[in-house]
Amino acid sequence: MKIGSYILQTVLFVLLPLALGIFLYDWFSGAHNFITIKINFLKNIEPTWEGLIYNVPDGLWAFSLMSAMLIIWQSSTHKIQYFWIFLVLVLTYGSEFAQKFGLINGTFDWWDVLAMGIGSLLSLLVLFTIKK
Repeated sequence: MKIGSYILQTVLFVLLPLALGIFLYDWFSGAHNFITIKINFLKNIEPTWEGLIYNVPDGLWAFSLMSAMLIIWQSSTHKIQYFWIFLVLVLTYGSEFAQKFGLINGTFDWWDVLAMGIGSLLSLLVLFTIKK
């Protein structure tokens, strides 16, 4: 793969969704303060759907992580690539179910599970379509 194509895919399918997920979660939830400067006309906007605060960022992060693995391994013919792709699913779903059983802090949510599944699947579809 050409380096320009690699960089473009990394920016579009890894960094942009990751940043958007952080932005949505940080801006609206108030749980963290990654974003320190808030634009005046946006600071009073509150979403009416809580999924935009919690579920959509999870889907974006799953999309980003799956995309990173697919981009790294896209020119490989080694079967080890399937381990890394499977590891993404283990990490995303594992973290959510670990919350369900109290192994890590957080709140289990089936909508998060669905969002992560959609994010991972969309990444597979988009990057396999580009590869062809």
